[in-house]
Amino acid sequence: MNGGVLMVDDDHNDDDVVSWIEGIRDAASRRYPMTPHTFHYGDAPEQVVDLWGDPEASTLVLSLHGGYFMQMYDRSLNEPLCRALAVRGVCAANADYRRAGSTDDPADSVRDVRAALDAVLAYRAHAPRYVVVTGHSAGGYLALTLVDHPAVTDLIPLAPVTDLERCHAELLDDGAIEVWVGASPEADAERWNALRLRPEEWVSVEGKPRVHIVHGDRDVIVPLQHSHDFEARASDTSLPLVVEVLVDTGHFEFVDDQSAGARYVVDLISLINPIETIEPIDSLGALD
Repeated sequence: MNGGVLMVDDDHNDDDVVSWIEGIRDAASRRYPMTPHTFHYGDAPEQVVDLWGDPEASTLVLSLHGGYFMQMYDRSLNEPLCRALAVRGVCAANADYRRAGSTDDPADSVRDVRAALDAVLAYRAHAPRYVVVTGHSAGGYLALTLVDHPAVTDLIPLAPVTDLERCHAELLDDGAIEVWVGASPEADAERWNALRLRPEEWVSVEGKPRVHIVHGDRDVIVPLQHSHDFEARASDTSLPLVVEVLVDTGHFEFVDDQSAGARYVVDLISLINPIETIEPIDSLGALD
C-alpha cells in the first residue's frame, strides 16, 4: 500500500485487495451517505441490482464489477464509484451476476448482465435519455458484450479484459478465467471461442454505441497494450471506439472514488449528461 492507494508494484494478494476495498467502501459510505434500492432480476442470489440515486434520472449507468469472474468479488467493488456517480445526478445501477462458483456455464454471466439491464429499464417509468454501461476489468469484458443492446448509447470499459485467452496465456489471472470457463483452451476450444469478443464484426447504428475505453498506463493486471490491440481490431468498423490513457494509473484505482482514475470516469460520464453537480469534482487530464 502507498498513500491509501493499492499500487501496481505492491506485493499484494487477494486478501490485500479485499481489505483495501473494504476501507475504500467504508470511507465512501461516510462521504456519500445514501441507501440504494435493491431488487433481484432472477432467482439466484447473485442476480441482484442496487440502484443508487434517482431511478428516473435521464442518464442510467449500469455498473459491472471485476475480479476475474471469481466468486469472492461482488458488486461491492463498485459501490464507491456508484455513490460518486449518484451525487452527480445519474442513476447508477450496480449489478451483480453469476460467476465461477455459482454457475457451471460462463455464458450465464453474459446473460445475467443483459437481463440486469433489461430489468432496470423495465423498472423505470420513463426511458432514460442515455444508457451508459461501465465495467472494470472482467466487468469491462461483460460491458463490451452489451455492444449490440439497442438501449445502450455509451460503453465505458475501465481497464477491461478484452481477450480472455491472452489473459490466460500471459498468466495475468492466476488461472481464474479457466476456472470460470470450466476448461482450458486446449480442452474446450469451442467454449472459449464462443466467449471471444469480435470487435471487427461490430456494427454501429446511427453512431451508437460510442465505446470509450479508459485504461491506466501502469496497469500490470490487464496491460494497456490489450486495449490498444483491441482498438486496432475495431479500426475497420463503423463503431466509434477510442482508448483514453490515464497517466500514472494502475488497475485498482478505478474502484477508489477519490483516485484520479475514478474521478476522471465520473467527470466523463457527467459530460454525457451535463447537469448541476451536488459535489464538484475537479476535471482531470489524460494522456493522448
